[in-house]
Amino acid sequence: MGRDHPDGTLRTISVSVVAGTPEPEIGGNETAVLKTSGKVSSSSQTYQTLASWTVTASRAGILRSIELAASDYTLSLFQVTIAGVVQFTDLVLPDALTALFAETRLVAGNVVLLEGKSSSSTSVDMWGMIEGKEVA
Repeated sequence: MGRDHPDGTLRTISVSVVAGTPEPEIGGNETAVLKTSGKVSSSSQTYQTLASWTVTASRAGILRSIELAASDYTLSLFQVTIAGVVQFTDLVLPDALTALFAETRLVAGNVVLLEGKSSSSTSVDMWGMIEGKEVA
């Protein structure tokens, strides 16, 4: 009989290494992250924040997905920055985008930033969503 549980089943604990530090992934030390600024209406040709997440101090972040949407994709440009690295800028989408990440690890203080702007002086509605979790 196994030593982990009285019925003999074994317990498996997943551990991720974030910035050289082992971080056990257990429900008791995880916090879900859902970030959005809601609908952003803008005719500005300067990027506006659609969603932003800064990983809390003394915690590790795990990025699961981002979503981008707009009322008129022909007039909308998007920019995504993860941990200080611009992933793309002035991106034109044909439709809403859901980008899935293979549980991208982030260290405390890292920022995920979704931005959008109008490609002309016409007002456009835009949305962004960041989904992930923080592990203590």
